Amino acid sequence: MVRAYKQEDFEQLIGLIQHNTPPFFDASEEILFRNYLNSAPNYYVIEQNQSIIAGGGFELENKYTASLSWGMVHPNWQRKGVGTELTQFRIKDIKKNPNIQKVCIKTSQLVWEFYQKIGFTLLQTEIDFWAKGLDLYEMELALR
Repeated sequence: MVRAYKQEDFEQLIGLIQHNTPPFFDASEEILFRNYLNSAPNYYVIEQNQSIIAGGGFELENKYTASLSWGMVHPNWQRKGVGTELTQFRIKDIKKNPNIQKVCIKTSQLVWEFYQKIGFTLLQTEIDFWAKGLDLYEMELALR
C-alpha cells in the first residue's frame, strides 16, 4: 500500500538508497537524496511488514509539467510489481492537477525500459551523466 512519506521514514529510506548503490545510484547521490527528503512535499513509500520497500516522488516543474524523482525499490522486491504500483500511483496523483500535460523523468540506462513499458518516450541520452557508467535517459509521458 502506497502512503505519504513521514520524517520517521528517513533512516529506512537512506538504507534503501544504500541497498541500490551501486548499481542504480552513485555513492555521491546519497547526500542529494538526504537533502531532497528534508523538503519533499510529494514523496511516497510502500511499506511491507513495517519495512519500507520502495519510495518515489514527484515535483511540479512548471504549470504544465511534472517530473518523477528518486524512485527506488529494495533489491529483494524488484521485478515484483512494486515499482509499477508506485509509479502508477504517482502518475495518478499528478493527474489530479488538470493543468499538467506531461510527466518527465531523468533516469539511467538500467531502468529506462521499465518506464518505456509504462508509456514514457525516450527523448535523449547522455553518457556518464550521473556518474561514470551511469548514463542519463531523459523521457516523457504525455497526459493530455
